[in-house]
Amino acid sequence: MTNKLTMDQLGDLPIAQSLDKPLDHLHGLQEEISAAEAKLKSAKAWLSAALDLRFKTDAAKLRKDAGKDFGTVRLEKAEADERFLIECDLEKKAEWDQAKIGSAVLELQKLGEKPREYVETTYKVSETKFKAWPERIRKLFEPARTVKPGAAKYRITKKEPE
Repeated sequence: MTNKLTMDQLGDLPIAQSLDKPLDHLHGLQEEISAAEAKLKSAKAWLSAALDLRFKTDAAKLRKDAGKDFGTVRLEKAEADERFLIECDLEKKAEWDQAKIGSAVLELQKLGEKPREYVETTYKVSETKFKAWPERIRKLFEPARTVKPGAAKYRITKKEPE
């Protein structure tokens, strides 16, 4: 019986050799990777929360002293014989109320301004709704539609004997 394929072996194994591997090995590798992803996601969340708990008060004070609500501040910390620089980045996430933007754009037009100089307009079409439209409406939009393949995804599931 051959040894199972593990994540640690992937860096040294040419992808073409996967053609010779039993599906059972690829299935096991897929499960190992899924478990590792879940573990890594949990570890990253824990570390992020720990760093936030440890440094957010100092970072908030530095931001306040600098007169800013967002952005990057740098803390210097020393422990034992080592010095550390901690970069604390608090990103700004602006959210825009689409209905209010629409009203503001209408006001710009009333003032004789060109809204395109101030805002970008993006149209989105739900593929599900597009397929449900009457054919005469779909034909109007089809020239603007391009369909491209996404990344292929494969999932191996071990079936129970019948």
